[in-house]
Amino acid sequence: MNLLTIFLAEGEPPTQPQGNMVPVLMMVAVMFAIMWVILIRPQKKERQRREAMIESLQKNAHVVTIGGIHGVVTALRDSDVTIRVDDGRDVKIKITRSAIASVIEKSDDGE
Repeated sequence: MNLLTIFLAEGEPPTQPQGNMVPVLMMVAVMFAIMWVILIRPQKKERQRREAMIESLQKNAHVVTIGGIHGVVTALRDSDVTIRVDDGRDVKIKITRSAIASVIEKSDDGE
């Protein structure tokens, strides 16, 4: 037998399957949408909330810095904030606005 008859007897050689790309693209789109809902959107909202809090900072506001220092705002400048951390000794610290982690509400019981 020659090689041609063996080839024809066994049929055509197997070909690569031609897949449809639509399901793959849909899966990628669904994964991106899930990632956006879980990760990107909440981070964007938190960043906007934090920027609004820092911009609306006022004198006599009780704040906590990113280092955990509690104080009261005594002076505001463009990029700096001065906070009083000890009333008895009149200790003040000058920090950047971005170092403020949160503005806290003081309760009526003195805490």
